[in-house]
Amino acid sequence: MLTKLIELDCVIYMKKFHKRLFSILLLGFCFSNLSCFAQQVSSRDSARIVDSIESLNNLFWEYNRKDLYKSLKIAKKADSLANRINNVDLRSISNYNLSVIYQSLDIYDSALFYANNAIEIDSLSNNKKLLSKSLSRLGSIFEGLDDYSRAIGLYYNALSLKEAINDTLGIGITFFRLANIYNDNKEYKKATDFYLRANDIFIQLNIKRNIATTYNNLGVNYYYLDDTTKAKFYYEKALKEYLIIGDKIGEATGYNNLGTIEEEKKNYIKALELYHKGLNIRRKLDDKSGISNSLTNIGSVLFNQNKLKEALENQKEALKIAKSINSLHLQHNILEKLVKIEEKNRNYKQALIYQKKFQLISDSLFNEKDAKLIAQIGMSYEFEKQEKIRELKRIAEKQDYEANLSKAKITRRFLILFLLAAIFIILLYLRFSIAIKRSHKHLSKKNEEITLQKQNLEVINKKLVQTKEELVNINTEKDRFFSIIAHDLKNPFNIMIGITSILASEEVKIKRKEEIQFLKDLHQVATEGYKLLQNLLEWARIQKGENRFFPELINIQSLVKESTDLLSHMAAGKKIDLEVNIPQGTLAYGDKNMISTVLRNLISNALKFTNRNGKVVIGCDLKHNYLKLYVQDNGIGMNQDDLKKLFRIDTSFSNVGTEEESGTGLGLILCKGFVEQNGGKIWVESKVEEGSTFNFTVPLRPKPKKN
Repeated sequence: MLTKLIELDCVIYMKKFHKRLFSILLLGFCFSNLSCFAQQVSSRDSARIVDSIESLNNLFWEYNRKDLYKSLKIAKKADSLANRINNVDLRSISNYNLSVIYQSLDIYDSALFYANNAIEIDSLSNNKKLLSKSLSRLGSIFEGLDDYSRAIGLYYNALSLKEAINDTLGIGITFFRLANIYNDNKEYKKATDFYLRANDIFIQLNIKRNIATTYNNLGVNYYYLDDTTKAKFYYEKALKEYLIIGDKIGEATGYNNLGTIEEEKKNYIKALELYHKGLNIRRKLDDKSGISNSLTNIGSVLFNQNKLKEALENQKEALKIAKSINSLHLQHNILEKLVKIEEKNRNYKQALIYQKKFQLISDSLFNEKDAKLIAQIGMSYEFEKQEKIRELKRIAEKQDYEANLSKAKITRRFLILFLLAAIFIILLYLRFSIAIKRSHKHLSKKNEEITLQKQNLEVINKKLVQTKEELVNINTEKDRFFSIIAHDLKNPFNIMIGITSILASEEVKIKRKEEIQFLKDLHQVATEGYKLLQNLLEWARIQKGENRFFPELINIQSLVKESTDLLSHMAAGKKIDLEVNIPQGTLAYGDKNMISTVLRNLISNALKFTNRNGKVVIGCDLKHNYLKLYVQDNGIGMNQDDLKKLFRIDTSFSNVGTEEESGTGLGLILCKGFVEQNGGKIWVESKVEEGSTFNFTVPLRPKPKKN
């Protein structure tokens, strides 16, 4: 009877369990169907957005050739949509396009930002084809900034990826870009090799436009190698391809290049015929830059034929067009030719006017080059910063991914255990209890692992914060560096311009005594400017790790004597007693040039801040394994607040000397860098109106090498 009651209870319990299990499965089935339906709706929306993005990308390249700002607007819209649906490949392409347009607009920091974004996206998605394009994009940016070494490195990285995925066209384009860089750097033989390798691929793929462009560049390359026969051969091949594909701009370029060959051979009639063919095509296309270039070439031939009036008319028309499109390079070339024509016409007054305009544009082009160099320095900082952030971010995302993967595995295992338990709960109750205990134990262990991973993520976050602080310091140093360039380096040149303008003026009558004083002032300003420029260059080399370090045993007494001899005129000018207390035969171990630079800076500063008839002492003391050198003066001294600002690039600190001598504080920063690189320390002791003592140490011998 008892057995039957137990069986009846079991049957009732099983029915209830089956109903509950059925309800759970039914809910799961419904939820799954709803989820699938939502996914289908979302998928249809995404497909429409993808089509829109692809249309926008096609429009981007169409407008990129004629309206840069319209192209930028299209690229931003495509990027917004790609981020909305989180399509990794389309996000990469939109960042690539934004980088292209910002480089075309000469906004290099934005171009670098989006190129780095594309590289980061492609690295995480492991899309080697897009990554190779993004690396080439970054290489193109540095090529535009004339940072050829970095550009070549990026192109070779891209090339290795393209070879790995067998991207034949991509390999050919990369060969072509490398050839262009070697051509710009006058490595014409290397450039020729890469052009030929690129052209083999373009011929294999039958890409006519690329074939024509490569033939044209080969012609230019051989022209610079003074091989006019081969140059003409490739120019003719390029022209033939341009005619086949109907590329009018290429056709005009071909006629122009062949005209250059004929002009060099003094076949002037043939050269004019070819130049006029190119000019006619360019006039039909309204290609203003090309028209100006053709006219100046025609003017050059007419000048060689001694047809000066016609030559002058062509060059003037060319100059007018060059001004209308604001092309400094074209104006520079044309003005140089106009000077020669007017000189030959003996119209020296007009020749002088053209010469002055030529010089002004030369200065503008020189300043443009300087601006590009400063931008290159800033971009190098930004590039290295982005590289650091991307590396740390990649590590953090990898840790996060592994943690999420571990959680997903735990959840999946738990569901499997739950379903098994639900099916066999009645028959295997006891075993189920044991399995639950084991599962709890397993979960505890996994939770410990997750906790450990969380701690690792916290360590990574701390490193990111530390890196952020380092990058802030780097930016502060960079800003101070540019501040010195913008302000302190500019002042000497302003003074020199003022003095030289007075000396050069025919209206101002200057006595010989005043003229000598002006020249002395000019010499002093030029010397100070040169010293500042030297310090800036040395500081820049230290930041880039390019300064050379050659330690050796140094005769300190001899080194100090060299420095005092160099500065003796400065001491004599202020009647300062320059005393040296260095025993004969005093030796130390370090880089001779660096220690010499430190001594000159410290002695120069001491003389600057010491009053007339004062005293400066250079001496030394032995300290264990170091030699302590000091430069002591009885000058104006410094207070405690000023002492805290020394040896720091992030604070703008400089005092005026006792006789209005200027400074930037950069010399002491260099001293600190050089002393520390030699394994020593530098410090200062000072009191207001009593003087200052600058101390620094140098090792007596090299450190013993570890086994």
